[in-house]
Amino acid sequence: MATVADFVLARVREWGIHRVFGYPGDG
Repeated sequence: MATVADFVLARVREWGIHRVFGYPGDG
């Protein structure tokens, strides 16, 4: 069962770790 954090981590691995603090729609 995937969580929001798991989804975000999957996206971060695709984009590159430099995007971890730059994804839109969060915070």
